[in-house]
Amino acid sequence: MRTALVLSTLAAFASAPAQAMLFDAWSKALVHDADYQIALTEPDIKREDHVQARSQLLPQISAQGSRGKADAKITGTGPGGTTLNRNYDANLWALQIRQPLVRPSAFYAWRSSSKRVAASTAQLQDARQTLLANLIETMAQLQFAEASLTAAKASVLGAQQKLSFTQRQLSAGNVTRRETAEAQTALALAQQQIAEAMLDKSTQEATWTEITGDAQVMLPALPADLVERLPLTESDVSKLLSQAKDKQPAILAAMEERNAAALDVQRARSEHLPTLDLNASRSFSESNTENTIDTTFLTNRVDLQLTLPLFSGGATQARVRQSQARLAQAEARLDGVIAKVQSQIVRALAGLTSARQQAASARATLEAAEVSLRSATLGITAGTATVADKINAEADRAVAERDKVRANVQALLFWSQLQQALGLLDDDRLRALMNALEWKEPPTQAISFGT
Repeated sequence: MRTALVLSTLAAFASAPAQAMLFDAWSKALVHDADYQIALTEPDIKREDHVQARSQLLPQISAQGSRGKADAKITGTGPGGTTLNRNYDANLWALQIRQPLVRPSAFYAWRSSSKRVAASTAQLQDARQTLLANLIETMAQLQFAEASLTAAKASVLGAQQKLSFTQRQLSAGNVTRRETAEAQTALALAQQQIAEAMLDKSTQEATWTEITGDAQVMLPALPADLVERLPLTESDVSKLLSQAKDKQPAILAAMEERNAAALDVQRARSEHLPTLDLNASRSFSESNTENTIDTTFLTNRVDLQLTLPLFSGGATQARVRQSQARLAQAEARLDGVIAKVQSQIVRALAGLTSARQQAASARATLEAAEVSLRSATLGITAGTATVADKINAEADRAVAERDKVRANVQALLFWSQLQQALGLLDDDRLRALMNALEWKEPPTQAISFGT
C-alpha cells in the first residue's frame, strides 16, 4: 500500500521527457532505501503508543465467570454434631466497569505521546529530504566523475604524444634525458588521474545502486547554464533562518521532542498526586462457597476509589530528576539543530555565490579552449601546428569542460543543501529542479553504467 501511495504521489512527474530519468530514480529510491523505510514505520509506532496512552483514560470493562461442581464434607463441632456430604454446582458471573476520573500521570503521558507522534512525522519528512538530497548529490557527483574521467583520458593522450615526440627528439639529440623523464612523469600522473577518476565513478555508481536498487541507469548531462537556472528567491540569512524554524523538519522534530520531554517532567511530578476512579460492577453467584450452598446472590455495586501515594522508596523523585535531565538534553539538542541549520544556510549561500563565479570563469576558459582547438585544427592544414598541438588543445578543452561541470555540480549541491536547510526539499522543489534540467536542445551526452 505504501509503495502504491508513493508512486501515485509522484505520478505527475512522469510526464517530463528527459527529466523522467530523475523521477524514475526518485520513485525507486522511495521504495528501496532502507533508512527511509525504517523512518516510514516510525510514525505508525508512535501513533500506536498514543492509542495505548489514551486507553488509560478511557473506561476499562472486564467480565469473569466460573461454573463448576463441588464436593463438600461438612462436620458439626458441637454436641451431637453430624457430618454431611454435599455435592453442588458452584457458579459465579461478574461484569466490572472502571472509569478513570482523575489520572494526572496518564493524562500527561497521553499528551506527551501526541507530541512524539508529531515529532516522528517531522522526522519522516526529514528522512525524505535527506534521501532526495543524497540522490541529487550522487547524480551530480556522477556527472563530475564522468567529466573528470574524460579530461583524464584526454590528458593521457596528450602526455603520450608529448612523450613520443620527446623520445624522437632525444634520438635526434635535440633534447636531454631530463626532458624525456619529465614527459614520462607527466604521463604517469595523467594515468594516475584516470585511476582516481575511475575509482570515484565506481564509488558513486555503488552509492546510486545503494539508494535506488538499480544497477543500470541513464543520467542526462547537466545543462551548461544550470547555475543560472536554479531558483533562489531570498538571500538574507535572518529571514531564511526564520523561515527554516517554521518549516525545517529537523527543527520541528526537535521542538516536538522538547515539548514531549517537558510533559514527561509533569508526568513524573504528577505521580505524587492522588488518583480517582469510578467503579461499577454487577455480579451473580450461586453456591459459590461452602457457606452459601443453595444460596444465590445478585449484587450491583458503584463506588469511588481514591488512591493516595504515600511512599515509593524514592522512585518517584528519581523519575522527576531523570525527566528533568532529559528535558535539558532535548533543549540542548534543539539549540544544536537550530545552530546547525543556520550554519548550513550560511555555507550554502556562500557556496552558491562562489559556484556562480566559478561557472562564469569556467565558461570563459572553455570558450578560449575551443578557440585554441579550432586554431590548432586549422593550423595542421596550414602547416603552422602539429597533431600534438591539437591533442594538447583537446586536453585543455576537456579540462575546461570538467571545470564547467564542477561549477554546475557545486551549484547543484549547495542549492540542494540550502533547500534542505530551509525544509523545502520536497516534491515541489523536485519539480523546480526538473524544470531547471530542461534543455532547449537534446543533451549531447548521457551518463550510463551497469550491465
